[in-house]
Amino acid sequence: MPSTVEAVEALAAEDVPRFYPSAVANSLGRDPSEIAKELEPLVEQGDLTVRFDLVCATCGVTVRTYGAGEVIEAGEVECFGTDDPHFVQISRDNLWVSYAPTDALRARATRPPAPPGGKVAHRKPPRPWASMLRALLRELRRIRWRRSTSPTSTRCTS
Repeated sequence: MPSTVEAVEALAAEDVPRFYPSAVANSLGRDPSEIAKELEPLVEQGDLTVRFDLVCATCGVTVRTYGAGEVIEAGEVECFGTDDPHFVQISRDNLWVSYAPTDALRARATRPPAPPGGKVAHRKPPRPWASMLRALLRELRRIRWRRSTSPTSTRCTS
């Protein structure tokens, strides 16, 4: 059975923009409150960011998303999740905690696994000028250089 970290890395590799603890809990067959506690260290180390989604109780649509540290003012927000627009009361019952993978986690999750033995073969980056230099050297070797009668000039014949 995969760990919470492995499940979160799988979501990041799938390029999921954000997820709820219940999604991870359902995939692992565990309680969402346990998963939420296990996600806190990932937030602290910078792998996840916390979001607060205002979810409409009527239609289930996320009306607005708040970032960590953003002020959430009491009141109502209009929801356009159905054909008949309606208002959603901002309350703790309508605010759901979600998590978004950071770019660092996405990069780590999509990196190919290391080959067996633990060593990674590093290939030098291509140098576009190297092939031109080799061709120029081949051409210079092909040319026969002759000394002219003048001591300061040189001419070549191909």
